[in-house]
Amino acid sequence: MRPSQIILRVSLTAMIAAVPVVATAQQPGRGAASRPPAQIQTQTQTQTQTHTPEPDAKRAPSSIDPDGSRMKWLLNAWAKQSEKLKTLAVSIYRVDRDFRWKDEVHYEGSAYFQSPGLAYLDFSRLKLAENDKKQLVPVPDPKKPGARLKTHTETIICSNDAVWQYLYEGKQIYVFPLAKGERQRALDEGPLPFLFNMKADEAESRYAMTLDKENANFYLVRVIPKLQGDRETFKMALLTLDKKFLLPAQIALISPDGKSTRVFYLDNQRPNKPIDEKYFKGGVYKNWQVVRNPTAEMPRQGNAGPRPDAPARR
Repeated sequence: MRPSQIILRVSLTAMIAAVPVVATAQQPGRGAASRPPAQIQTQTQTQTQTHTPEPDAKRAPSSIDPDGSRMKWLLNAWAKQSEKLKTLAVSIYRVDRDFRWKDEVHYEGSAYFQSPGLAYLDFSRLKLAENDKKQLVPVPDPKKPGARLKTHTETIICSNDAVWQYLYEGKQIYVFPLAKGERQRALDEGPLPFLFNMKADEAESRYAMTLDKENANFYLVRVIPKLQGDRETFKMALLTLDKKFLLPAQIALISPDGKSTRVFYLDNQRPNKPIDEKYFKGGVYKNWQVVRNPTAEMPRQGNAGPRPDAPARR
């Protein structure tokens, strides 16, 4: 597996969810920040469950943007915003759903990015319980006011010379070295140009983007990947863009088989703030299993596909 494919398969899902954001989006269970209006939410939920993208990834027709000119303007404005960012720190709330098994898992975590290609992503799984409306919600931590009961699950680090993936449940570390020449190719083909210094023409060659809906505060953009490497990671993405800053506030990803989704809520963004270099340095832990330069596909926990711990898929 090429290093560029490692970047795509291991970290694309999580990184694309951390596209630079200035507007806030409410995380489930929190009421402090605003979230996209109900009509945008409903549109996102409906499309993630019912829409089948075009096989050739051509731009789908849009009733509000039939010739695609408004989407082109939006993409150019979005790229200009992205070019301004050199570092980014963001909090993430993630909801994974598998429609076959009626399976739902919630995670919360954080991400740090630094141009031209350093990244740190960390997630913990939340304990859930049904509320009086039969909805799954996080369980508060009785020992920590304002916190939730959770279990540390995964950390991904893209350092100067390797991709490190830490799986805490099995105490496993996967290390994918990146040679000097391969690193640039990985960055070109991976998600980092999409996050930092993203260029509109490059995005157009990689994705088919359609403006599906808009209201006074938000745009809803549908993204269908054109490249095979991206198609192996997600089938379609739905981005809720804040109109004030033209940057994502919420992202829904559909798995390649179309049977599971991941929705990311972004909060507490800190653009262009200094980030400690320790976040971008991988290392080994005592009594952990280390697999360097593995030839097999990495564990799917960091990808958009079904979770590896679902009972029927063991």
